Amino acid sequence: MAQCNGGTAQNGIVGGYSSVRWLGISIVPAGNGMASLRISNVRADASGLATLGNFQPGAITGQVSVTGLQVSNAVQIMANAAGTLVFSESQPAPQPGAQTLIPLVFQEAQAKSFQAGATRLRMSLSNVPATSQVYAPVYPMEGARAQLYSADGSGYGGSPVSGSSFAGAYQFLTPTNGTVTATWVVLAVDPGLIDTYTFPLLVVNATSGDVSALQVTGSLAPVSGLSGPSATAPVPRYRDFLAQQNLAYLRVNTFIVPGVAGSGSNEAARTKAGWVSHDAAPRAVTVGSDVAYAIQVVNDTTDPSQTATNVVIRDNLPSGLVVVSCAVAGGAPCSGSSANVGTLGPGQGATVTVVAYVDPSYTGLTAENPVSATSDAVNLDLLASTSSSSLILNGVPVTVGNTPSSGSGSSQAFTFQFSHPAGYQNLGVVNVLINRVLDGRNACYLAYVVPSNTLVLVNDAGDAGGSYAGSVVLGSMSTIQNSQCTVGLVSAQGDGTTLTLTLNITFKPGFGGNRITYVAARDQGGGNSDWQALGVWQ
Repeated sequence: MAQCNGGTAQNGIVGGYSSVRWLGISIVPAGNGMASLRISNVRADASGLATLGNFQPGAITGQVSVTGLQVSNAVQIMANAAGTLVFSESQPAPQPGAQTLIPLVFQEAQAKSFQAGATRLRMSLSNVPATSQVYAPVYPMEGARAQLYSADGSGYGGSPVSGSSFAGAYQFLTPTNGTVTATWVVLAVDPGLIDTYTFPLLVVNATSGDVSALQVTGSLAPVSGLSGPSATAPVPRYRDFLAQQNLAYLRVNTFIVPGVAGSGSNEAARTKAGWVSHDAAPRAVTVGSDVAYAIQVVNDTTDPSQTATNVVIRDNLPSGLVVVSCAVAGGAPCSGSSANVGTLGPGQGATVTVVAYVDPSYTGLTAENPVSATSDAVNLDLLASTSSSSLILNGVPVTVGNTPSSGSGSSQAFTFQFSHPAGYQNLGVVNVLINRVLDGRNACYLAYVVPSNTLVLVNDAGDAGGSYAGSVVLGSMSTIQNSQCTVGLVSAQGDGTTLTLTLNITFKPGFGGNRITYVAARDQGGGNSDWQALGVWQ
């Protein structure tokens, strides 16, 4: 949830595996000219922060970006993920009557890691011979401090088990393909101690060779292979690190469909799915008319063995744009502006077309339409699974994009595009700012003055009004530099509504780390696109 100055809290929209967006929040400064934005109740996948043998907490960080405004303390520690469980298997102990006890030890990594009535301890035993039987103890050796539950194989659900074998102290476990599972719910904890729970697993009719072949794992429960957001999966859920993690490589592209801007809901009848051309420049649309967005997603063949299951495409329409229709090529169902296109094998793709009506009450000058795709697997490239397109209203300039939008290295040729519906000649100054946050100080901060074909580099103090660290005119082979970067002006080409600016940028060693690329455009009449974050670079 997001809440500005203590006002009404608004739910966010999932923008990708690690992205949440809030569209249309009004940020009104208080009397001191500042506004306080509070974001809460955000869940994160912390399984990747676990390190064997290291019980120090790992920070889960979040970065906040607000379009058009400078944010103080943009990067914050949301939470600290610490180790919770230490699992071990003691030496199997043979018993009379072809029985073997295998003590399983679940221990807190640190005091207060477990919660009474909530924490679930799960074990999985594989390679169980068809001639053997496995029994789980109802309670640990430490007494009634945990109890066996009739949970499913993941450790979810169920109810307390009282036991039916060996004087009611054990419960038979039914194998599935040679594997049995058992889940205990912690009933009692001591906040001042590191709690230990020992469960003597009983295996009957197993030879010493059979026992040696058994493989046992322990984890918190319920376990799940889902890494992205889910409306049905349990929360919290945990990862079974012995199970291979599924990965996907979903790439998303979205654009406004040419020729589908008109008047009234009749535009819905003219839409279809399957466009493959790319409308490079944002289109001017009149309020009261329809606009059609095409969203294309493909499961890249970077890893040809990975299949993306439960693929959901979300079109996060901004406030003021009302969904008229949603269609998926091939007939998959749409709900609002979201579509579950099912399973995409390597190289397979899907196209969704969303038609929206621009409400006459909409007062914005531009409308960014971010889209995303998620699946049951983690995406190999998180940035590739999101995309956005911009809508022009009232004829103001807009930023189109930059290439490459992500990557790493100390030197790179970057291409930036800016557009004006009345023609690129109406652009006045276009800006590029590369820094950790939207701050011109100690940044690689550039301004290209279109009428004079001049590129200027702002000084280290971030004073956009000058004096500048340097300037260069179009056609010159000279470079300009400040303490963050050295820049050469390669080209500036105008075509219709779009200006394409190409720069060679070499970053200084002291400017290393993760950086965000912000762009903005202002026309000669004073219209402004506001700052937009369009890329990242390491």
